[in-house]
Amino acid sequence: MPMDVATKIALIKRLAGDIHGRLSASSAEDLNAQSACSEWDVGAVAAHLAGGAVRQKEAMVRGRAGEGGPPEGESVLPTPDQVQASNASTVQSRTAWGNDLLDDFSKNYGDLDEFLHGWSDWSIGCWHRRRGTITAESYVDLRIQELVIHDWDMRAGDTGQGELDPEGIVALLPASEMWYQLCFRPTAPLTTPAVYRFEIGGGCRRGEP
Repeated sequence: MPMDVATKIALIKRLAGDIHGRLSASSAEDLNAQSACSEWDVGAVAAHLAGGAVRQKEAMVRGRAGEGGPPEGESVLPTPDQVQASNASTVQSRTAWGNDLLDDFSKNYGDLDEFLHGWSDWSIGCWHRRRGTITAESYVDLRIQELVIHDWDMRAGDTGQGELDPEGIVALLPASEMWYQLCFRPTAPLTTPAVYRFEIGGGCRRGEP
């Protein structure tokens, strides 16, 4: 049974709180450790999540004002540009926040939680630079996705070990079809063909190339 929006909002608050609590108890060395994201350390992943809370709120404010399309001069970015722009912006944010990173992370998600509790029309279109115009509720789903996956990225590090948040998995299942579509968007031809096998039963929790 799909989650209602109120449950999703509570899940965002809980996931963000779990991440903040764990990172607050970490050392500076832990924050500088490699995450499962090849281009980011743990602190950079936290900065990406902190910035995402701000971007979501800004997009929803624009959507409520009838501006669900792209801001002037912006369009949906092609995949290579998305990666480069996201990596550069995240590293810059990580550097700019410095020792205030975790305080800003907590504040941004506190502000987002208050904002979401005051929202009423979840069908309003809001702009997302990777997915285009999506509903406000889809943006909530996207925030859960980001928190669940990047929480794992930070915990797994360069070992690739660990489990996704159990409650988060339940919330993410309805989005799986969209993920598969995004994974196989057309790009430049590969020099070596790739075949992917997905096992979704028997306790297997990952796709293997």
